[in-house]
Amino acid sequence: MDIFVKGAILPRPQKFQDVPEAQYFAILERLRDVPDCDEAEQTYWIQFLQTNLECREISDIIYWSEDDPSDAEILARARERKRSAIILAPPSSEN
Repeated sequence: MDIFVKGAILPRPQKFQDVPEAQYFAILERLRDVPDCDEAEQTYWIQFLQTNLECREISDIIYWSEDDPSDAEILARARERKRSAIILAPPSSEN
């Protein structure tokens, strides 16, 4: 199947309250098995991890770390980098 078409029909990943560690490890194993994981599937799983770990840099941690971290180290680093919410003050009503 064409990667573009496959990517278009895959649903957007949902946010789940409690994703088991084993599920994260299975996803990371799949992502690291590049010959069996095409680009559309890879994009889906990266988005799933970004959404559920709340870490936009997850692909950098997986693919661009200099020290080739284990799956457990990847999860720990992602949790450390969990995006923080920026709370802006409401606009003032002074006119």
